[in-house]
Amino acid sequence: GNVVTVTAPANTEETVKTATITITAGTISKEVAVTQAANLGLIGKGIAESPYTVADALKLIAANQHDTSKEVYVEGVVSYIKEAYNADFGNANYNISDNGEDTNSLNIYRGFYIDGADFTADNQLSLGDKVVVKGKLSVYGTTSQFAQGSQVVSVVKAGGSDEPTTPVQLATPLVNAAASGNTITLTWAAIANATSYTV
Repeated sequence: GNVVTVTAPANTEETVKTATITITAGTISKEVAVTQAANLGLIGKGIAESPYTVADALKLIAANQHDTSKEVYVEGVVSYIKEAYNADFGNANYNISDNGEDTNSLNIYRGFYIDGADFTADNQLSLGDKVVVKGKLSVYGTTSQFAQGSQVVSVVKAGGSDEPTTPVQLATPLVNAAASGNTITLTWAAIANATSYTV
């Protein structure tokens, strides 16, 4: 029924601190191992409202303070595209960094598009696009990455406009549909920031 409280100063180091607390009562001793997380100076919190920066994610992985079972959010700029989309699996392989240069980057390995949808075209992501990606941080060999199965949460195209995150149904009827010989010409009002149309 007794309570022992142990306090320690906050860890200001960039490495994990460990200690062993020994409690002795008469002839009985018990040891408890404790750890104090490293102070990595992270900017984000890894949540939707405050994503990690790429530097944050790299620090967490380097310090082995990432939980491989927990999804986190990371914001960055597309810095390299290894595979814009895999037609067989619907995923993509690309890197993101904080400044758009392909140094100190995080690999997005076989990640999916918005809401977990398949990638279906080469131009869905471009170099310089600002993205927020949700997934599980991991390391493969020496590569810091999001493990397979991550997904894009949002995209701001390199030109600065937000791409629609879900398909937009054009108003019907079409503004104009004209036939001449074997040619049918369709025209319609544009959807802001759309990158493609399907007829």
